[in-house]
Amino acid sequence: MGGFYGEGCTGTNSDPQARVLESLSLNAYSPEGDLIGTIREKIVDGPDAMLPNPLVYRLYSDRPFTFKGECQYTRSDGTVMTEKDDIQAVKGWNTLVFAGEGQNITVRNAASGNRAELTFTSATPRVAVRLDPESLMFADNDLMTVNARLIQIGNYSGVVQLSTNVAGLSVEPATLTLNPLPKVSAQATGGRTARLRILDLEPQLLATKLTFRYTGKPNLNDMPFELLIKDSNSKQVGSGTGKVTAVRPGFDLFVSPFPLTLGRDSTVEVPFVLSSVMGFSGTVTVSAENLPGGVKATPMTVSVTKDRPATGSLTLTSDASLKPGVIPVTITARGEGSSATASLNLEVPKPSVAVSIPYAYNGISVYQGGTGSIEVLVSSAFGFQGTTTLSLTGLPKGVMAAPVSVQVKPMESTTLKIPLTVATDAELGTSSVQVTSSDSAGADGDGPPVRLTVRPTRVALGYVSQFGLAAGDAGIWVTRDKYGAGGFETTLRHVVDGKDSAAITVTGPVYHLFGLPDAAVLALGSGATWVVTDKGAIPGAVAPDGATSGAVDHLGRLVFVQSTAAAYGYQFRLARWTPTTGTTEIVDAAQAYSSGGQLFRSNNGRWMLYRPQYSAGGLKINAVTGEVTKLDLTNSLSSVAIDDNGTVYFTENGPLRRLNADGTVTIFNDTNPGTLIGFDRKNPTILWSFHSDGVGRLDLNGSKFSHVSLGNTNRAVTLAGGGLAVLTSEFSPNDGMEVGFVTTLR
Repeated sequence: MGGFYGEGCTGTNSDPQARVLESLSLNAYSPEGDLIGTIREKIVDGPDAMLPNPLVYRLYSDRPFTFKGECQYTRSDGTVMTEKDDIQAVKGWNTLVFAGEGQNITVRNAASGNRAELTFTSATPRVAVRLDPESLMFADNDLMTVNARLIQIGNYSGVVQLSTNVAGLSVEPATLTLNPLPKVSAQATGGRTARLRILDLEPQLLATKLTFRYTGKPNLNDMPFELLIKDSNSKQVGSGTGKVTAVRPGFDLFVSPFPLTLGRDSTVEVPFVLSSVMGFSGTVTVSAENLPGGVKATPMTVSVTKDRPATGSLTLTSDASLKPGVIPVTITARGEGSSATASLNLEVPKPSVAVSIPYAYNGISVYQGGTGSIEVLVSSAFGFQGTTTLSLTGLPKGVMAAPVSVQVKPMESTTLKIPLTVATDAELGTSSVQVTSSDSAGADGDGPPVRLTVRPTRVALGYVSQFGLAAGDAGIWVTRDKYGAGGFETTLRHVVDGKDSAAITVTGPVYHLFGLPDAAVLALGSGATWVVTDKGAIPGAVAPDGATSGAVDHLGRLVFVQSTAAAYGYQFRLARWTPTTGTTEIVDAAQAYSSGGQLFRSNNGRWMLYRPQYSAGGLKINAVTGEVTKLDLTNSLSSVAIDDNGTVYFTENGPLRRLNADGTVTIFNDTNPGTLIGFDRKNPTILWSFHSDGVGRLDLNGSKFSHVSLGNTNRAVTLAGGGLAVLTSEFSPNDGMEVGFVTTLR
């Protein structure tokens, strides 16, 4: 409603531009203008007399308007008031009723038939003083006389004593006699509510002269002071305010106003600056006063000249008896008959411990069914000494860490590890974990949290070579090479359910493993080939050059790109080698191939895809018929996969795409699977990929993608029974080398 509130109201207002003036009371003044009380009209009979504490409320408006709504405002004491209004105002004066109790008020048009009585509330007896001018200026021990206006509020009378709250600032006369006020007169004023800032009528005040003298030593710069009015029993009954400035030859002392922190058995410096005032030169001693028990400070003497400020620093030293708290300390400078002071707060924190996780930004990884630890740094803060208990917060479901106790001493730091136990079904993913102490000053720890990643169960394989990974009829085959008594040898390990079901050793290196349709694996070495099963290794014909980059078809034949010398360099053709016979035949010589291209196979081995190293597009190969089809793609393929029906899926550094039979391309929006590995052998709608620091699993039914963090991922292969086997590695300080692990995902 116009003129009432600027904000905080809701409701309907017919004319927000209406300007209003209100009055809820009459102020009663003495003939000289002293406020002695307030007069209000209380409704004692009639329709509105049933309301709580009903008062006549008069409102003037410059136009008609209606307002119905609710307003909230905050009083000076912080109380939030709620007012419900239902007003129909005419132009001119309107009689309303103001009623309420507690924090709820109602304002509405007054009903006809009300009868009101005048009620008088005396003002609390007190004295107010106004100085003119309010600012006092002293250049020496001279006097300054100002006009003073005394207001006898509530008809206060009697002898009063005058003084100030500033040392060395006196006032004369020191006593005054205030006579009782004569009969009361009444004068209407605007009501004083939270809604309108209506000015009081200026009263006609009693006036006198007051003389001030300043004999203090410190110079003052516009310092606020209070003129104290006390009765004959030294009880304060009023006051006035002003500001005082004293400028004499001497010095100003500056100390930073910000609090200083000092713990037990420690020190803190208090820098100060002394500057000359009105040509002062001389020796000044600076000291600290009002120090708490357990703190000492040695005074410092400096020389101040009129041309250059003097600087220094007081050293505060504490012992073990210092108690926590905030203590006001006074820094005092004295010299050549002058002095200056400055104040600051000395904050003494409660002795505590500081706990943090070193190198928290590196992150920590643990594995389902395993153990781990988080390294913690603990140190004493502000003189703490004793035993503290460390705990971890934010641990994911299934990861447990028992509290650990550690002895802490002042001036020392301790590093320890908090053990972690990870359940086999612990929640996968990354959590923010913080270390806390029962004696830490910070409830949430003192350093950044560490990112704790829970990864799937893994099986340690020890050292495995970088070459060779193939799926068997169950589990996987990996290789380990070393120099033995008979020279260089390679052990082929068949790992099933985390254990070796077979370990077959052959002489010489093995560069690649291929899974064969009959559950055996084909191992290609340098000038040697073996067909390996759990029963042993059977030597075979030597594989042709280029075979290690090939792929095995549905009949166990190795399809690869063969290079032969030609008149001008080399000729590249698609060939097929049969390990059991050692024969090689040409599949296609019409299309363009190169030595850097790669071959990818479907799970059933009936379809393959050739991706050139540099050029765009690719070739799809029907391994059953030998037919080779050029793909109608214009961009280079980042990664590819082909399903058992010969449908090609690929990425171009972005979302997954599918090449349809009619040559169109379907884009799987909102997917970014990374580098494709291949389709799941048991669930052909699941497409596996390398993604970020682990593996991605994309379900083509609904394009649901999930990521599993694994760490340093090297190689992966789809399993015969469904799922994916992933090899990871990390450096083992105990072994002094990279060791391998296998993780099986379903």
